[in-house]
Amino acid sequence: MKAAGGPQKLRFTIVSFSGEDSDYPVRELLFHSPQTRGWQTPRFCKFPQEIVLKLEAPSKIQQIQILSHEYKIATKVEVFVATPNPGEDMSKTPFKRLGYLSFDSNERSNHQARELKSVHVNVPALFIRLVVHRCHVNKLNIYNQVGLVALNLIGEPIGRAPDLPPGGYLQLHPPVQREVPYYNQAAADVADLNLDIHVDTVTASKIRDLARAKDLAVANEDYDEAKRLKASIDRLKVVGQKIAQLEARKRAAVEKEDYDTAKLIKVDIDKLRSAGDAAAISSEQYVPRPNKNADDIFNRVLKGKGPPSASNVPLDDQPVRGMAAEPSMEEMAVQPDMDPGASSYQDDGAGPDSLQQEASYGGRVSQGGSYGMGNKHVAYDERPAQGRGRYTPENDSQADAGLGGARPNNSTVSDIPAPSGWPGDLPAPEPLAGATAKDAEALQELAGEYVARAFFSKNWQLRDAALTYLVGQLPSLVGQHNAFRTLVNTVKRAMKDKVANVYLGSLAAFSALIDACSAGTGGRDIQGACEACLPLLIEKLGDNNARIRDASKESIMFVAGLKDGGIRSATHVFVKPIKNQNAWRPVLGILALLQELVPLLGIGKQGDGFDLGEVMEFVGKAYNSPNADVRSTAVRVTKEVHDLVGPAIRKHMPKDINPKIKEQLDAVLGGDAMPAATVAAAAPPPARAARAPAAPKAAAPAAKGKPAGKAAAAPPPPPPPVAAPDDPRPFEAELKEREKRLGRDHPEVAESCSNLAILYNQKGDAGKAQPLYERALAIYEKQYGPDHPEVAHTLTDLAVLHLEAGRDDVGRPLLERALDIQEKALGPDHPDVLAIKDVLNSA
Repeated sequence: MKAAGGPQKLRFTIVSFSGEDSDYPVRELLFHSPQTRGWQTPRFCKFPQEIVLKLEAPSKIQQIQILSHEYKIATKVEVFVATPNPGEDMSKTPFKRLGYLSFDSNERSNHQARELKSVHVNVPALFIRLVVHRCHVNKLNIYNQVGLVALNLIGEPIGRAPDLPPGGYLQLHPPVQREVPYYNQAAADVADLNLDIHVDTVTASKIRDLARAKDLAVANEDYDEAKRLKASIDRLKVVGQKIAQLEARKRAAVEKEDYDTAKLIKVDIDKLRSAGDAAAISSEQYVPRPNKNADDIFNRVLKGKGPPSASNVPLDDQPVRGMAAEPSMEEMAVQPDMDPGASSYQDDGAGPDSLQQEASYGGRVSQGGSYGMGNKHVAYDERPAQGRGRYTPENDSQADAGLGGARPNNSTVSDIPAPSGWPGDLPAPEPLAGATAKDAEALQELAGEYVARAFFSKNWQLRDAALTYLVGQLPSLVGQHNAFRTLVNTVKRAMKDKVANVYLGSLAAFSALIDACSAGTGGRDIQGACEACLPLLIEKLGDNNARIRDASKESIMFVAGLKDGGIRSATHVFVKPIKNQNAWRPVLGILALLQELVPLLGIGKQGDGFDLGEVMEFVGKAYNSPNADVRSTAVRVTKEVHDLVGPAIRKHMPKDINPKIKEQLDAVLGGDAMPAATVAAAAPPPARAARAPAAPKAAAPAAKGKPAGKAAAAPPPPPPPVAAPDDPRPFEAELKEREKRLGRDHPEVAESCSNLAILYNQKGDAGKAQPLYERALAIYEKQYGPDHPEVAHTLTDLAVLHLEAGRDDVGRPLLERALDIQEKALGPDHPDVLAIKDVLNSA
C-alpha cells in the first residue's frame, strides 16, 4: 500500500507588500517556530493592506492557515490566486478571487486568545495575494494595526503532464495494481502550522523523520511497526510542546541574567530530549530495540512533571497551544503570549481547556502533572507564594515540604486536638516546619501548638480563627510571662497580612489587647506597642479597600485617645515625605487623618504635638498634586493649622502655589494666607514653564468636554483660551536641545513633544500635533510602562484630537484605555474618571 503523494508544506517568498511595522517586518512570515513574531501593518495606516506571495513551484493548494494576533485583528482577509503562463509578466496576470476569511473581534476571550483560521481549498496557483481589511477596534490596539502571526500553505507541487493527445489512449491490458494508493492524512497533520508553532524545531524535525518511517512501514504493510511509530510520534508531540515552553522560559531567564534558573531549566530540557531521542528512531531502524529506560523517562516526565504554565511566558516567546488532530474550515482558538513583565512561575488558574489542549497532542496529562498547576485545587489565598523569576519544577513537593507530604484540605487529620471552643468546620492546620516553627515558638508556648499552627497556616481562615480565639482567651493569657510582648508581635504580624479579613481581625485584636492590658501593664509598654503598630496602620491609609482604610483610621484615632499611647511624641511618622505625589491614596489618607489629629494634638514643639514646619512641608507638596481631592483636603488641613497658629503659618507656606489653590486659600484663610512675595510668585506661569502642558491641557479639550489632563478636579466650563505664543520655534529648539542632551527616548523629550503638540493643536494644525503626541506616548510607554498616569494623559490628548477630527473609531479606543488607567489609579467615582466617561457618552 502506497500513499498517493500527500500534502506538504509549500515554500513561499514575499514578492511585494504595501507596508510593515519596523518592529514586525513581513519577513517574519517566512519563519515558523514557537518564537514567530509575525507581520504587522504600519501604525495608523490606510486599509486595505496587501501581501503577495510566490510559491517555489506551481502547486495545488489544499489548505490555507492564517494565525491572527490576539487583539490586532483584521475584520477580514481576502484571498486571490494566479498562475501565469511561462514568461508572462506577473503584473499583467489576472488574479482569481477565492473568497475571504473573516475574523472574530475576540472580545469574548478579552483578547486572551489567538484565532487560527484554517480553510480547505483545491486550486492551482503560483502567486497568492492576501488583501487585509481594516482592524477590529478595541482599547488595546491603540495604533489601529493588524497582525498576522503566521501563514501556512499546504498542498502538492504540480508535476509535468505527459505529452499525450487529448483524452489519451485506450489501455488494453492495464497492469495489476499491487499498491493501492490512499490519501495520506498524516502527511497533512505533519505539514500543519500547529506543529511548527507548538513544538520546538529539533523535535519537529524528529517527528517528520518518524512520519516518513511510518509511511515506509505502511508501504510494506507492517502495521504493527506503523502503530508503534504513530505512538512515538504522539509522544514526541507532547515532549516537543513541553520543550518549546521550557525553551521560552530559559530565554526569559537568560535575558534577566538569572543563570541559576536557566541551568535548572536546561537540565529538564536535556532529560526530555534524551527521552525524545530514544523514541525518534531513523527510518533505517525498521524494528528498533525497545528502550525501557526511555519509557521510564517518559512515564516520569509526562505523568510526574509537566512543563510550566505557558501564561507567564514573555510576549512573542510563548508557543501557541491547542494543536488540532484534524484541521478543518472550523475556527480554532489558540492561546497567545502574555505580558513581558510576568516572570513568576506561578499558577494562573488555567482551566480544563488547557488540559484538553495538551491531551490533544496524544499524551496523557495527569492531575497536577504540569509545572505551575499543582495548586489548582487550593483556594487562592492558600496557594504557596512563588518568588518572581524562580524556576521551581518541584513546586508541588516544595509547597508540601512543611505539610509532611500531604496537601491541606478539609479531610486532613491533625495529630493534636483542637482547643475547646475552636470552630469545628475548619480544616486542621498543617504542622510547623523550618523557620516558621522558630517564629511560632513564643505563641506556641503561650496559646498552645494548635493555635500557633493555625496562626502560621497558609489558610487565611485558620489565621483569622486564631486571632479570634486569642481575643476570646485574653483574660486568661495576659497574666502569663511575656504574654503582652508575644501578643503584640502576633498582632504586628497579622497587620502585615495581605488578606483583608485577617488584617481587620488584627485591628480588633489590637484594640482588645490594649484594653485588656492597660490596667496591669506599664505605660511604657503600651506606648511601645502603639509606636510599633502606628507605621503599619499609616501604610494602610492608602489601601484600595475602603474598609481597610476606614478601619485603619479608626485604630489610629483610638491610639490618639489613649493616655499612654504616646502619639504626641510620635507625630513625625504622619508627615514623612512621600516621594511620589501621583500615588494619591496614601497622601489623601494622611491628609484626612491630619484634619482630625491637628485640632486634637495641636501644634507645638517637637515631642508635644505636631511641628509646624513638618506639617506645612507635607501639606505644601499636596497643593500641586494631580488629584483634586488631595488638593482640596490640603486646603482644609491648612485652615486647621491656621486656626491654631494664626499668621505664623505664612513663613512656612510654599512660594510656588498654584493660582487656583491660592484663590481657595484666600477664601478660607482671609488676608493672612499669602505674603507679598508668595502672591507675586503665584502669577500664572508662562506657557513654557516646567510641566507647561498643564496649562494647555486644561484649555484645549474643554471646548469638547475633555477631562482635565493633570490638575483639574472635574470637567470645567469652557474657559477662555490660554495665551500661547504663536511661534513654535522656541518649543522646537527646546525639543532639539533635550534630544541632544538626554537622548531621544527620555521622558523630558516626551514632555517637550507634548508641549509642542498642544501648541500646534491650539493653532488648529492637527496634522503636526498628531505625530508629536504619538511619539510622546511611545516614550512614556517605554519608560514608565503602559499604566502610568502620563500614558493616560497623553492617550486622552491624542483621543480628543481624533474625536475632534471626526475619527471616532480611532479616538474612542484610546479614550477607553485612558479611562481604564485612570479608573484603576483614581477609583470609579473620581471626577477625572467621571469626566472621561462623560466624553465617551457624548462622543
